Amino acid sequence: MNTSSKFLTQIILSTLFFLFLFNGTSFSQDLNPANWPNLKGYWKFQDTSDLTKATVGNDLVLIGHHQWIEGAAYGDTAIRIDTSSYYKYYHGIAPNGGGDSVNQWTMMFDFKILNLDRWHCFFQTDTTNDNDAECFIRPNTTDRPGRLGVGDTDYSTDSILPNQWYRLVITANLGDYYNYYLNGVLLHEGDTSEIPIDSRFALTPAILFFADDHIEDDTIDIASLAIFDTCLTAAQIAQIGTIEPCIANPPMVNLGYDTILCWEDVLQLDAGLGFKSYLWSTGDTTQVVVIDTSTFGQGSETIWVHITDMNDCETTDSVEVTFIDCTGLDENHINQSTMLFPNPGNGLFHLILSKNTTLLTVYNSSGQKVKELTNLKAGKHDINLSELPNGVYFVKIQNDSNCFNQKILIVK
Repeated sequence: MNTSSKFLTQIILSTLFFLFLFNGTSFSQDLNPANWPNLKGYWKFQDTSDLTKATVGNDLVLIGHHQWIEGAAYGDTAIRIDTSSYYKYYHGIAPNGGGDSVNQWTMMFDFKILNLDRWHCFFQTDTTNDNDAECFIRPNTTDRPGRLGVGDTDYSTDSILPNQWYRLVITANLGDYYNYYLNGVLLHEGDTSEIPIDSRFALTPAILFFADDHIEDDTIDIASLAIFDTCLTAAQIAQIGTIEPCIANPPMVNLGYDTILCWEDVLQLDAGLGFKSYLWSTGDTTQVVVIDTSTFGQGSETIWVHITDMNDCETTDSVEVTFIDCTGLDENHINQSTMLFPNPGNGLFHLILSKNTTLLTVYNSSGQKVKELTNLKAGKHDINLSELPNGVYFVKIQNDSNCFNQKILIVK
């Protein structure tokens, strides 16, 4: 493999190594607490030995039973909390919104239900569990199955489906609005202008998650849970987005730059580690393929790879590879009297000459002259070729006694 091929391979490998740090590791449900100063409780359920452990705020208090399950993305864990079981949380949020209770708040639930046979619920404010929950999913036994809401705010017009992960965000400014967002998009606007502050939806010092007094709290899977002491804006909720891994954490593959190589060169393309499957335009199903003239001969060809990650999310990348006959332009080894570096480079090169030089000429891969400099004196010079596109070029340097040729690669 020549210098240009090695350099391209290094670029590909280093880029994909960085990307691999994210493949197979879900960040789709993660909030960075440093970016959310109003975050007062956050649970990701990633410690299977301590499922009630908090990332922010106090640990949850479990009443009943739960278990850990696989989460929304590969490598994640979540909890499955049973019917008649719930969490109690002492949030420590100061009264706001003009009353004696917490009247301005936001909650986030990453959830999945197994079926629509029974009612499901998300939370209630009566800490004795002697009242209805404050947000439900309607079952098949009702006229609007799969819709989210509660009687006082009405229900959404769109429905959710079983066995699919969603991110629900409810933001409340009691006495004004009580809005539902699903996957970062407004689902339903609930009007609480007729509901006094410090009443049904206001938070006292504790809150119950997934509790209802009539056991209308069928088994629900939760990948993460959060509570804020303010009303998040629509823009902030859009930023929180979705837990769906193909959207929140899509797979990324980068085969590098289009490149021109001499016919004897070999190019290795690496789609990166950590994917479930690979399919190349060459028919290969491996992580790495080797491209040379035996693949498609001289000329240009688009090489693509289609990958599937561990979440069954898919993506594709391609690169155009051109093989040419370089025998018309000689390439000598760099000698001590003339040095052109770095090579490969981004178009800005340094030239060191031990003798005055009459002519420096740059040719593209087709043998066309693309730049010419004359009468360069001995010493160091900065050669700017950044206006030229990426590819292989040939530099010819002439003085009174000899001629020096070097092949260079420009990669920006």
